[in-house]
Amino acid sequence: MLKEPIFKKFLNNVKTHMGVGVEELFDRSKESRIVLGRQSLFLLCKERGLSITEIKDCLERHNYTTEWSSIAYGIKKAQQMRDQDKDFETILHKLNDID
Repeated sequence: MLKEPIFKKFLNNVKTHMGVGVEELFDRSKESRIVLGRQSLFLLCKERGLSITEIKDCLERHNYTTEWSSIAYGIKKAQQMRDQDKDFETILHKLNDID
């Protein structure tokens, strides 16, 4: 997949920032910090031009299966958080640095 390196860079940034491993980030946990990490990853990828289908394919290559609608919902929730919390916007800007 052409954009998988972008996904992997965002994944690395998110897990490093959160201090968690990939396994924990892709666990089915409903713990808010883990959920927010996944949602942030989805939003970063979407805003970099990955389609939801491409995000889903990358997740599946990391043994995390989820529905298209769950990714779309996660993107929406991360966008809402960014709109409400300027600190979160700053963090996303930092996580977006992959070049």
